[in-house]
Amino acid sequence: MTGGEPAVFVLGTGRCGSTMVSELLGRHPAILSLSEFFVLFSDMSKNLARLFPGRVVDAAYFWSLLSEPQPFLRSSLRNGVVGSEFRYLHRPARRFEVDAEVPPILLVALCLLSDDPEALYDEVERFVTTLPPATTPVHFHRLIRWLRHRLGRGVSVERSGGSIAFARTFAEAFPQAKFVHVVRDGRAVAMSMRRQRNFRLVYVQAQLRRTLGHNPFEPSDPSELSDPSESSAQDGLAALSPEFRRLLPGNFSAEAFERLDIPPAFFGAFWSGQLAPGCALLRELPADRVHTVRYEEILRRPAATLGELVRFIGVDPLDGNWLSAASAGVRPPGPPPWRDLPPAALEALVEATAPGFAALGGRYEP
Repeated sequence: MTGGEPAVFVLGTGRCGSTMVSELLGRHPAILSLSEFFVLFSDMSKNLARLFPGRVVDAAYFWSLLSEPQPFLRSSLRNGVVGSEFRYLHRPARRFEVDAEVPPILLVALCLLSDDPEALYDEVERFVTTLPPATTPVHFHRLIRWLRHRLGRGVSVERSGGSIAFARTFAEAFPQAKFVHVVRDGRAVAMSMRRQRNFRLVYVQAQLRRTLGHNPFEPSDPSELSDPSESSAQDGLAALSPEFRRLLPGNFSAEAFERLDIPPAFFGAFWSGQLAPGCALLRELPADRVHTVRYEEILRRPAATLGELVRFIGVDPLDGNWLSAASAGVRPPGPPPWRDLPPAALEALVEATAPGFAALGGRYEP
C-alpha cells in the first residue's frame, strides 16, 4: 500500500512566497493547509531517510517523527536561529517552555490549524499511538485523513520551505500527489534570503564546513550536539576568523550572527542549486499533476492567479467568499530589491542565478 496523502504539495525554494500561498490556502474552508510539515519532521530536510525509511515502522517510531526535535532543529531553536513562522514560540503561555524541546508538529502546523494547538496535539497523540505498523507514507495518509475529518476539510495541501529540492522524494513517497510550484525571481529570492535567519545560518554552515572540513551543526552523534571545544572541530579552529569562532554551536553569538555581511551571490547560487533537481522531476510528471505559479503574478493579479490555483487543487474559489477575501489581502509588488546593489555585486548575483533561470525554462527573462 502506498501513501495517498497529502493530495497536493506546494513546492518552492526558500523565500519564494510559498508561505504566503500556504496561509492564503489555509483560509479556504475546504482546504487543510499543512505548513512546515515534512521539513520539520526530517530535521530541516537533513534526514529524509528517517522520514521515509522504506520499511514498515510502528506507531512509536511514527510518533517520534512528530514529537521529537532532532539535532539540527534543536540547535537552531537553542540558538534562536528560527524564522517568524515558528508560531508556537510566540505564544504567551505554553506547555513546552524550553524552545529546543518543542515537538516539531507544534512549532507551526498545529498552531495554524487550531486556537488551542496543545489540545489538538494531545488528540493527535491519542490517534497516532493506536496506529498499526505501516510504512511512513501510509502513516501520514492516515494522520492527514484524520485531521481532514477532525477539522472538516475536503483536501489537504502540504508546504515545506525549500521543498523543491526534495520533490523527487515526495513524488516517490506519494505517487498520486499533485504539485504546485511557486516560483519567484531568483535575484529577489537571494536578497530576501540574505535577511532571513534560517538562510543566514546556511551561509554560516557553508563557511564552517569549508574551513573545518565538516559542519559542526550536524554532529556524528545524533543524540546531541557536542561543544566545539570537545569535538573534531578543534583541529580546524586555528583557521577560523574570530568572527566565525563566535558562530560555532556552544559559543554562538547572536550579535555576531546578525552583523555578518553576506554576499547576495551566495544565495543566488543556493537558489539555483535548489531548483535544478526539483524542476527536472516536475518535467517528468504528467502536465495535469503540475501547476506553476509565479509569485509576482499573485501580487499583480491576485484574483485570477489564486482562482486558477485552487481550481487546480480541486476546490471552488468562491466557496465562503474565499477568493475576494484572499485577493484583498495581497499587496502589490514593490521595486526590485537588487536594484541598488553595487555593480560588482549585481554582476555576481546575475551570474549566480543564471542556472536557476535556465532550470525554470524561460519563465523569467533576467
